[in-house]
Amino acid sequence: MSSEFAYTTTSTLVSGCLVVTLPQEIADNLEALQDYVLERVRATGVRRVVFEFAAVQIIDRTEFAGLRALAKMTNLLGARTVLVGLSPGIVAWMLTSDIDTGGLEFQRDLNQALGQSGASEGRGPQ
Repeated sequence: MSSEFAYTTTSTLVSGCLVVTLPQEIADNLEALQDYVLERVRATGVRRVVFEFAAVQIIDRTEFAGLRALAKMTNLLGARTVLVGLSPGIVAWMLTSDIDTGGLEFQRDLNQALGQSGASEGRGPQ
């Protein structure tokens, strides 16, 4: 893992979840991010990984496909992945570009993803 990766990406364990704050430039760090997240999931046994997009303003198909693949990998290790904090621009791009989001879970913010907003398991109101 490059030292630059360590400065642009942070993660923390919160309520049994691995919360990963994505760097502004995902493409430059995708392989290191994948290695890091998979190792943390394996080492900690977390059941949920939350990718926090607050710093990400632009994402392309390749970057999104890489994150989608990473979500599938974490699922194979027993952890569900939730994407939070997507900007309105990214959401609009995903819809107008017909991006496949099947199998992914999205929440508005970190509180929802962690289930602190009163929602059961971060899936929204029941």
